[in-house]
Amino acid sequence: MNKLIFVGMPGAGKTTIGEAISKKKEWQFIDTDKYIESKEKNHITNIFKEKGELYFRDLEKGILKEFEDKSNIIISTGGGLPIYNNNIEKLNSLGLTIFLDTPIDELVERIKKDNKRPLISKDNIKSELQVLCKDRIHIYKKATIIIDCESKNKYDIINEVINKIKLFEMNLS
Repeated sequence: MNKLIFVGMPGAGKTTIGEAISKKKEWQFIDTDKYIESKEKNHITNIFKEKGELYFRDLEKGILKEFEDKSNIIISTGGGLPIYNNNIEKLNSLGLTIFLDTPIDELVERIKKDNKRPLISKDNIKSELQVLCKDRIHIYKKATIIIDCESKNKYDIINEVINKIKLFEMNLS
């Protein structure tokens, strides 16, 4: 596998874990939200406000095509990217997908510290995440590898991801 793709809820740790593994493997790391911000020369929140969610989802769909010819990359997707346009199927054909299954309470604590979440207001974080999770979990679970992140620190998660990738690759050969 020459592409690892992290999926999961906003605040699940996709960027943190993806970046750490990219350093270990010496692969390029791409955060799809930051990639879009760079291409659009605008912040995600502003893109949502000015052009709408549909426009943003079309941008996400478009960048997946750009990743087809790249190898040795680790991609951290925005929380909604796998959900729309049947993107989870595209991601699964593009590389090895890894779902970071993180409990709602942990997501709430992380998101409270981060004000760059366009679809989550600070007023009702937990209830909004519960609704998002209910709508999205069945799609995230289509990932090739599922990592249960409950009560684990980032180092435990990184090691588990690396071990599961090795097991997956061994089963392919």
